[in-house]
Amino acid sequence: MHRIGTMILTEEQRYEIQKLGPRGGSPSHTSPTVFSHHIQLNPQLELLSHASREAILNSLAPSTLSAYLTGWNCFKAYHGAYQLPFPTLDVISVCNFITHTHSIRKCRTSTIQTYLAGINFFIKIASGQPCPSTSHSHVTMLIKGLRKQEPSLTAKRLPLTSDLLSLCIRSLRSGYVSPMVDLTLECMFLLAFFGFLRCSEFAPTSSAYNPHHHPSLSDISLHTNDSLIFTLRRSKTDQLGISFPIHIFRLNSYLSPYEPLTKYLSARYAANATPQHPLFLTETGKMATRFWFQKHFHNVLLISGIRSEHYSSHSFRIGAASTAARLGTSDQTIQVLGRWSSLAYHAYIRNNLNNLRRAHAQLGSI
Repeated sequence: MHRIGTMILTEEQRYEIQKLGPRGGSPSHTSPTVFSHHIQLNPQLELLSHASREAILNSLAPSTLSAYLTGWNCFKAYHGAYQLPFPTLDVISVCNFITHTHSIRKCRTSTIQTYLAGINFFIKIASGQPCPSTSHSHVTMLIKGLRKQEPSLTAKRLPLTSDLLSLCIRSLRSGYVSPMVDLTLECMFLLAFFGFLRCSEFAPTSSAYNPHHHPSLSDISLHTNDSLIFTLRRSKTDQLGISFPIHIFRLNSYLSPYEPLTKYLSARYAANATPQHPLFLTETGKMATRFWFQKHFHNVLLISGIRSEHYSSHSFRIGAASTAARLGTSDQTIQVLGRWSSLAYHAYIRNNLNNLRRAHAQLGSI
């Protein structure tokens, strides 16, 4: 049995981790009890050690760190339920924890694997060594066996393909809430689809606007007389915030995103908005959030005659990829459009804008 002793997360540490916010804005959230010190540190080395601890915790997205903490607390609760010394890290104990979590707590194996990753993470930062039990062959086979017992899940998210998007746009242009809200939603729909966007990239979860992190009017600029650039500041796969451009073209299509976006920008600036204001606003003038967008998205689906229960904000991204694949767009171009490799995207976009334009034209065909 491997004991970590006092080198585990304290309650204070848990509280501080839960307060993690956007990069650069969070307070100090580590304490020496999280890491083991094998030598007495002088003041200069203590500063370096503290900086190292900060960087290690900041290597994870706040949502990932929160999920890891949930797994760690679940692991701790399991020890309490069976009166085991915490933490007990031998293979048999870890297997028993997995079975307990699956059968008693009714967690799926995908969730349990996240919990194991969290346990391994906290053990590594506490002891400097990974927890070998979490990747032991017994654990791997146990996870595989439990997964076979699980009922298969029906697809939670269906793709919003171009034909369905066309129905939604037609509903908005026919009148939904008000001219400005309808235009706002039309632009959000088209930008999400042709930009292959994740919802967080155009409709943040937070309702508190931060011009340094959230999309603003300045993020859309004129590129040529028939194309715009939407500058994506940060994405799920770009935790460092290295922005890159998404090109939006004028298309010979009912779904052309260029005209609605230019009309929207003109209307916003005519209403005395500044480039630093939120990109999309609600009917009350607040920043459009993920919740607001999804609520209206489901309503528009319903009035368009589409059952909404299997569609989410991510349906635009997977719908764009599905439509592109169906129309014969190359895998390489789909990868570029979806930014599944940002480095490849930067190398590709400079020389192959015509390919992206053709891909958008295919996406806009109904």
